[in-house]
Amino acid sequence: MEKMREKLNNNSGMSLVEVVVVVLIMGIVTTVGVIGISQMNRMNSTGVAGKIESLLDRTRMNTISYDVVDGPAANQMRTFFRIKKESNGKYYGIIARNTNGTITELDRVELSDIGVSISYVKEDSGADVTTEVTTEKDFYFNKKDGSFDSADSKMRIVVSGSNPKTLYLVQTTGRTYIE
Repeated sequence: MEKMREKLNNNSGMSLVEVVVVVLIMGIVTTVGVIGISQMNRMNSTGVAGKIESLLDRTRMNTISYDVVDGPAANQMRTFFRIKKESNGKYYGIIARNTNGTITELDRVELSDIGVSISYVKEDSGADVTTEVTTEKDFYFNKKDGSFDSADSKMRIVVSGSNPKTLYLVQTTGRTYIE
């Protein structure tokens, strides 16, 4: 019994070495967490730009293959791409078809939910005009040659986040590239 009391009274707590080891481990775990979150945000901007590029290309191919723009107005059908920001702050990429004024969604892809904003930039009289997509922005293509159906000759989509990406839209060809 006396040995037990001696051990209880001799309890000196944690040694300095043990405290240093615990602090070191906490520092390593925190560093790994911060790097991981930073990397996820960086990948988020890149991923959003890649999804937009893919959806624009699919829309362009649908326009060339399926759209009906000749003949009576009652028979016209146009495919378009829409970037839409919902009230919850999430962005969606939508491939849709306008048939005689009736919009039908063909595909809907969640682009991003946090930490990203999407803007449309066009050149007007030599100066850039930037508009953040706060509700929706539509992009149409010409059936004949696949070019963008827009009077804006220099257009781009900017995905802002921790690592911003710019998606350049080539008006005359309908092609896109990311920088």
